[in-house]
Parts: sequence; C-alpha cells; structure tokens
Amino acid sequence: MTRIAIAATERIPDGPERVLQALRDPPAPVNLYTDAPTDPPHPRVDVIETEDPGTRMIEDLLEGRIDAAVRGAVPSHPVKELAEALDLPATGRSTVLETEEGLKLLTPVAIDEGHDVDELTELGLLAAEAHSRMTGGEPRIAVLSGGRLEDVGRHPTVDETLEKGENVAERLRREGLHADHVGILVEEALKTHDVLLFHDGIAGNLAFRCLVLAAGFPSHGAPCLWALKEGVVFVDTSRSQRPEGYSRALRLALSLAER
Repeated sequence: MTRIAIAATERIPDGPERVLQALRDPPAPVNLYTDAPTDPPHPRVDVIETEDPGTRMIEDLLEGRIDAAVRGAVPSHPVKELAEALDLPATGRSTVLETEEGLKLLTPVAIDEGHDVDELTELGLLAAEAHSRMTGGEPRIAVLSGGRLEDVGRHPTVDETLEKGENVAERLRREGLHADHVGILVEEALKTHDVLLFHDGIAGNLAFRCLVLAAGFPSHGAPCLWALKEGVVFVDTSRSQRPEGYSRALRLALSLAER
C-alpha cells in the first residue's frame, strides 16, 4: 500500500498543530516526522520523532521507505537536500492551482529558475507531463511574457520577454504539444489553458503570491518536477500553510505516487 509522509517542527509557530489537523482524516497511511511529542491523530498515522524532521523524511524518501513526501511545516532545506542528493539541475517547483475550470499548473515559481529559453522549454515539457499525470488529459500550455503581443518596441525588457515567449512556444509545438504564446494575459490563460508557463521564476512567483496568498485560490502544493522526472514524488508547501492546504498537498502526493 502506498505510504506518504509530511514533516513538522515545533520551531515553526503552530506548525505541528496545523499538520496534525490535516491528518485527522488521512487519504493513505502517513508517516509524520516531527520533533514535537505527539500522539497519532488517526490509526493510519505513524509518528516518527526525530531532531530534524525534514532531513529524516528526505532520507526515508530516497531510501524507498515512503512513496511520496510533502514538505509540511519545516524550513526549506529539505528541498535543497533532495536536489543535491538526486543531482538535479533545478527543482522545477510548480504550483498546482484549483480553479473553476479545473487544476492549473503554474511554473516556474522558484525565483532562480526559468531564466533562459532552454531551461524554460524543458520546464514546459516537464509541466505538460506532470499535468497529464494528474488529470489524464492533454494539456494546453500558455506561454506568458511581459506584454501584449502588439507591445513590441515599448521597452527593451518587454521585447526580450516577448521574443523569449515566441521561441519557447515554438519549441514546445515542435515537441508535439499544444502551446500558445499569450503575452501578459494571465487572466485569460487561467480560463483557457492548463499549464501557465511564465517567462521566468520571478514572474511566476509573483503570480503565485497574487493568486494564492492574496486572492485565496486553493493550492495543492508545488511538486518538484525535476525530482518527478527521476521517479521521486516531493510536493513543496509553505511552512505557514493552513491545514486544508496540507490536506490537498497530501492528496496530490498520493495521486502522483499511484500514477
């Protein structure tokens, strides 16, 4: 049976409490890695007390003792440890957003990723594969840039992102994917496309913060697409996420592990 995991540390205010609330009705057997004395909130939850919950969880994930992991309420170092252990070129963290039109994948959302055409194209390929794995469908990819398509000439930075968007969309189409360069029209892309591929991780991170943290769109966490390519399921989450957010991330991790 598939076993998933999540971590929590008492060094983060209310961290263990919020994770425990998310585990009141777990979707599968769960390992809870924590440094806080804790009773299992459900018979399907095994509590593993350890000094460094995030690191211990990554070790067990890489050793195959668990099938998928959610970062939970711990600092960000497990993401770095995972990338180093797998020798990944980047994390490929991509936010799964819930909308009225279905699940959307926003990428890149790491501010240091997606800054050249080759990397962004590879992220588009990985994101399309991940979305298909989540939904079973063939995704429509919206490549986003820094202006409307007719805004060429207004500023060199705008021109650079528009050219980048055209190049990336064309490369993705050559790979057999449905990809459209939609310029800056993120509001339209959310309605018409499944994967939103921003021109760099700074733009993607800003979009994530506006849509999820400010506007309140439900997030299912951010799977690390480069790890997923290697067969390792790790879903990144905010250390300050609400319990229902952790619950959604656990369900996503389970879904990815079972497909």
